[in-house]
This record gives sequence, C-alpha cells and structure tokens, in this order.
Amino acid sequence: MFELADMKDFELVKQVDFAFILLGSLVEVRSKVGLISHFDSVSRVLKPGGLYFLDWCVEFTPSITSEDSWEMVSGQVKVKATIKGTLVNPVEQLFEGSLTLEVDDEGEKKLFQATALDRLIYPQEFLLFMAARSDFEFVGWWNNWDLTQPLGESQKIFRPIIILRKVWGYGSH
Repeated sequence: MFELADMKDFELVKQVDFAFILLGSLVEVRSKVGLISHFDSVSRVLKPGGLYFLDWCVEFTPSITSEDSWEMVSGQVKVKATIKGTLVNPVEQLFEGSLTLEVDDEGEKKLFQATALDRLIYPQEFLLFMAARSDFEFVGWWNNWDLTQPLGESQKIFRPIIILRKVWGYGSH
C-alpha cells in the first residue's frame, strides 16, 4: 500500500507491519516539532513489533560543502548529474542541496535544476531523540544497505540505513 500525505501528520485506514522512508527524505522535516509529529504519525500507523526502515536519514559524514558528478549513457541519450551541498546555518543544521541534470538527447540539450533547504540530523541527536520516545526501539544502523556492515565497523560510511521497531504493547489499535 502506498499513501500520498504530509509526512509530518498522516493517518492510514489500517495499521501496517512495515514503513520506510527513502533517500534521506526525513531532511524535509525542518523542525523538532515536525520531527516529533512525523514519528507520532509513524507510531500510530505501525503495528506493535512492526519495523520502520530509514534510508540515509542521518548525516554521519557532515561537511561544509560537497559536490559529486557522474554521467550515464543509454543509446544516444547522455545525462550528467551533479549534486552539490552547502551548510548554510550550522546552528540550525540547515543544508542547501542542489541537483543539476544536463541531458543531451540525440543533440537536443536540456537542463534541469532543483534546490532545497534541508535540515541535517546527526547521529547523536537521532539517538537522543529516540531515547526520549517510549514507542520505538532502536534496532541498529548499517552501512550501504548491508546488514553485515554495522556502523562503527565501516571505514567509509555511504548510504546508511536505520531500523527501528515499534514497541510491543504500545498503542495497539
């Protein structure tokens, strides 16, 4: 089941066993109040014992600026993607990210750009936030979607995942 809703405040018709958030989308929640509301919503819709999977939602390797580019070619279509990020407010942990796609479609060139202001969540902050909640259990975090690479043992952290479990007996509906 997929549902389109505001990630800070949503309901589902019935509870589910699994919820997930992909590609760091949690950064769209730019305030502590919004973060609490988001986790309250997930808690309401997740069955006790259910899992909440977070993909790349905590920033383990913060930097002031970053940039990465890569190209892909398929037939006569070439796409160059560039992502850039700049820390614009360290106190509020606000980070401006941009994505640029340069497309060459058989000689027809197109440019697509998007920029967003996001709030970074750091590991210590996340653990403290989770410790203050009684409805979720922190299961663990791993590197690059690989459950054989728990964080702390990895040399380079890339695309970390986090798994939480809804506490049994909490909020059964």
